[in-house]
Amino acid sequence: MVNKLGIFAGGGKLPGKIIESCLKQGRPFHVIAIKGQTDKDIIGKYPHTWLRLGEANEALKVARREKFVEIVLVGPIIRPSINDLKPDFLAAKVLARASAKSVMGDDGILKAVISQIEEFGFKVIGPENFINNYPQKFGVL
Repeated sequence: MVNKLGIFAGGGKLPGKIIESCLKQGRPFHVIAIKGQTDKDIIGKYPHTWLRLGEANEALKVARREKFVEIVLVGPIIRPSINDLKPDFLAAKVLARASAKSVMGDDGILKAVISQIEEFGFKVIGPENFINNYPQKFGVL
């Protein structure tokens, strides 16, 4: 049996491309859609949960409930202010870890997020595993 994929969807069209790939492969998936970031028309009728960007603990609950084994992080995220983010305890912990390592840029925050996801026992994989010739061009998909 193929493991269920967790799709953490940001903006753009790339989350839809991952969904299409899962459908073609017959791979089960569940989308964690980010409020104010993910295109609701792309997620549509597919299994999904809407969360705020700062709801890391709720995302963990969904990942465990849905029995994710692998997770893909796709689509751009517009960085909110800390006031708009309203991080829960787990999100604040990840941000503090990134800050302590002096890696608060986008790349540093992403590395801290991936590290935390993997500490919980999930495998983070890249979108290139689902899309042939990725990236086809530079820019936002």
